[in-house]
Amino acid sequence: MSFRDSETIFDDDPCIKEYLLTKKCMGEKGHEHCQDVLRNYEHCRYFWSWIESMRDQEGIKPAMPPPEEREEVKQRYLPLLKPPSPRLP
Repeated sequence: MSFRDSETIFDDDPCIKEYLLTKKCMGEKGHEHCQDVLRNYEHCRYFWSWIESMRDQEGIKPAMPPPEEREEVKQRYLPLLKPPSPRLP
Protein backbone atom coordinates (compact mmCIF):
# COMPACT_ATOMS: atom_id res chain seq x y z
CA MET A 1 0.00 0.00 0.00
CA SER A 2 1.39 3.39 -0.92
CA PHE A 3 1.46 6.39 1.40
CA ARG A 4 -1.35 7.99 -0.59
CA ASP A 5 -3.49 4.85 -0.18
CA SER A 6 -3.02 4.92 3.59
CA GLU A 7 -3.83 8.64 3.60
CA THR A 8 -7.09 7.89 1.77
CA ILE A 9 -8.03 5.24 4.34
CA PHE A 10 -7.55 7.79 7.11
CA ASP A 11 -9.73 10.30 5.23
CA ASP A 12 -12.43 7.79 4.35
CA ASP A 13 -12.83 6.11 7.73
CA PRO A 14 -14.29 8.44 10.36
CA CYS A 15 -13.53 5.84 13.06
CA ILE A 16 -9.88 5.21 12.20
CA LYS A 17 -8.70 6.71 15.50
CA GLU A 18 -11.03 4.44 17.48
CA TYR A 19 -10.00 1.45 15.37
CA LEU A 20 -6.29 2.06 15.98
CA LEU A 21 -6.86 2.51 19.72
CA THR A 22 -8.82 -0.75 19.84
CA LYS A 23 -6.16 -2.61 17.88
CA LYS A 24 -3.41 -1.26 20.14
CA CYS A 25 -5.30 -2.09 23.34
CA MET A 26 -6.08 -5.63 22.24
CA GLY A 27 -2.49 -6.19 21.18
CA GLU A 28 -1.13 -4.97 24.51
CA LYS A 29 -3.79 -6.08 27.00
CA GLY A 30 -6.10 -8.59 25.36
CA HIS A 31 -9.81 -8.53 24.58
CA GLU A 32 -11.06 -8.80 28.17
CA HIS A 33 -9.31 -5.56 29.20
CA CYS A 34 -10.42 -3.48 26.23
CA GLN A 35 -14.21 -3.51 26.51
CA ASP A 36 -14.58 0.28 26.89
CA VAL A 37 -12.30 1.00 23.94
CA LEU A 38 -14.06 -1.62 21.82
CA ARG A 39 -17.50 -0.27 22.79
CA ASN A 40 -16.42 3.24 21.80
CA TYR A 41 -15.30 1.93 18.39
CA GLU A 42 -18.61 0.09 17.93
CA HIS A 43 -20.57 3.23 18.82
CA CYS A 44 -18.51 5.22 16.33
CA ARG A 45 -19.23 2.70 13.55
CA TYR A 46 -22.92 2.68 14.51
CA PHE A 47 -23.15 6.47 14.38
CA TRP A 48 -21.43 6.88 11.02
CA SER A 49 -23.40 3.99 9.50
CA TRP A 50 -26.57 5.77 10.62
CA ILE A 51 -25.36 9.05 9.09
CA GLU A 52 -24.42 7.31 5.84
CA SER A 53 -27.81 5.60 5.62
CA MET A 54 -29.71 8.79 6.42
CA ARG A 55 -27.78 10.86 3.85
CA ASP A 56 -28.20 8.14 1.24
CA GLN A 57 -31.99 8.08 1.82
CA GLU A 58 -32.08 11.86 1.46
CA GLY A 59 -30.05 11.71 -1.76
CA ILE A 60 -27.09 13.59 -0.26
CA LYS A 61 -23.82 12.76 -2.01
CA PRO A 62 -21.41 11.61 -0.85
CA ALA A 63 -23.26 9.52 1.73
CA MET A 64 -20.24 9.70 4.03
CA PRO A 65 -19.50 13.33 4.83
CA PRO A 66 -16.01 14.49 3.90
CA PRO A 67 -13.58 14.95 6.82
CA GLU A 68 -14.02 18.74 6.88
CA GLU A 69 -17.79 18.37 7.54
CA ARG A 70 -17.68 15.59 10.13
CA GLU A 71 -17.32 17.71 13.25
CA GLU A 72 -20.40 19.72 12.30
CA VAL A 73 -22.32 16.50 11.54
CA LYS A 74 -21.34 15.07 14.94
CA GLN A 75 -22.46 18.23 16.75
CA ARG A 76 -25.79 18.21 14.94
CA TYR A 77 -26.73 14.52 14.98
CA LEU A 78 -24.94 12.82 17.87
CA PRO A 79 -27.45 14.11 20.46
CA LEU A 80 -30.29 12.56 18.40
CA LEU A 81 -28.84 9.07 18.20
CA LYS A 82 -29.78 6.39 20.69
CA PRO A 83 -26.68 4.23 21.26
CA PRO A 84 -26.81 0.59 20.19
CA SER A 85 -27.93 -1.98 22.71
CA PRO A 86 -25.05 -3.47 24.66
CA ARG A 87 -23.88 -6.88 23.58
CA LEU A 88 -24.30 -9.80 25.88
CA PRO A 89 -21.01 -11.44 26.92
